[in-house]
Amino acid sequence: MGVAQNIRRLRLDAGLTQEQLAARLGVARTTIAQWESGSSHPRYAMMTKLAQDFGVDRSVIVAEGPSGSPTLAQHAAPATVPLVTLDASQAGDCPVLSASGTRIEVPAWVLAEHPQAQATLVQGDDLDRVAPAGMAVVFDPDLSPANGSIALVATQDHGLLMRRWFRGGNTLMLVADSHTTRDDIIIFSNEPVHVLGTVVLALSPAPLS
Repeated sequence: MGVAQNIRRLRLDAGLTQEQLAARLGVARTTIAQWESGSSHPRYAMMTKLAQDFGVDRSVIVAEGPSGSPTLAQHAAPATVPLVTLDASQAGDCPVLSASGTRIEVPAWVLAEHPQAQATLVQGDDLDRVAPAGMAVVFDPDLSPANGSIALVATQDHGLLMRRWFRGGNTLMLVADSHTTRDDIIIFSNEPVHVLGTVVLALSPAPLS
C-alpha cells in the first residue's frame, strides 16, 4: 500500500469527502484527487499536515508495507465518544440529553478538534439528504453554529430540531435538508432557542457539505 492508497484510506476512515479534506488542508479538491490517484504526491510539509489532521504518525502515510504489516487502523489511536439520546418531550426544558451508557468509535481527529464531542442518532427525515434516520451523527456542544452548518437546537414552539442554521438580522431560519419538502422554520430574536451543539460528522457515506 503506497501514499495514494494510504491517503484515500485515511480520508474514508475519517468520513471525509475529497472536498472536505481539501478545505481542511487549504488546497483544491483536484489536489486531493491527484494525490489519491498517484499522479502527484504531497510535499514534506503537507505530508506532516496530513498526519496531524488524521491523528497518525507521518510514517503511516508513506508506508509501503506488505500484507503482513500493521494496518492503518492499528497505527491510528482509537477514539470514542458517548452516545446520548434526545428526549423531544423535554425540548422546552434542560437538559434534553440522556447518557445511553454506550460509546461509539470515531476518527481520531474528531476528539483532537472536539474534545467534548458526543454522538446521537438522527430522528425523522429533516436531514435525510446527508444523514438518514437512524444514522449516528457527532456534535460538539461547545461549537457555535455557523450559517449553513447543521445545528441541534431545542425551541419552545417547535421542540427538538436538527437542521441547517441560517441567522440574519433579528431572525433565525432552520432549514431542512431533505428529499421531502419541509417548511423552513423562522424564529425571531425574542423567542428562546437553546443550542445543544453543532454537528461535525455524520457516520454515514453521505457528506455534510
